[in-house]
Amino acid sequence: MEEEWRVIDSTSYEVSNLGNVRNKHHQLLTLHLYKGYLGASLYTGKPSRSKVYRVNRLVAKAFIANPENKPEAHHKDGIKTNNRVDNLKWFTKSENIQDAYDEGLKEMPKGVKSSSSLPFFTYLKGIESFHGSTYEAVVTLGLNQSVIFNHLARSGYSKSKVYTHKASGIEFSYESFADKGKTSEFI
Repeated sequence: MEEEWRVIDSTSYEVSNLGNVRNKHHQLLTLHLYKGYLGASLYTGKPSRSKVYRVNRLVAKAFIANPENKPEAHHKDGIKTNNRVDNLKWFTKSENIQDAYDEGLKEMPKGVKSSSSLPFFTYLKGIESFHGSTYEAVVTLGLNQSVIFNHLARSGYSKSKVYTHKASGIEFSYESFADKGKTSEFI
């Protein structure tokens, strides 16, 4: 792949389709590793003030259309330092998290002591849905995991308390298998 350069919005810097960044004098910048991602320090108008930008986002913004306005530049191969344009794709936060679990880059907490593994039920318009874990509910309901944790915590993990998520109308209620007449084979 031949290296192509494009101007980074509102700056005097350029980013390439291979993940390099250079200044207006065509000098390559030194990239720094931060939380596993490569970043470039760019001066954006204020004297002696720089801001670190993640290279994957710079490359994606310059080279990949984003008609759905998705907020995260995802690495297809899971390698956070591979910022070539052919390795990047726009994702939502939930798509990025789902992909990390699917690709084995993240592991779901296991064991009965983990709040992530507690089974619970949700009710939407009178229809009951069983979820074996909060992860399963994230995928099924399309809600952020912290929303699910918060609503279960508000219900006190109690079958006598129900908490409703106002935006979606989903009611959260923790009920054990025994309370619902279910056996372990239901898992």
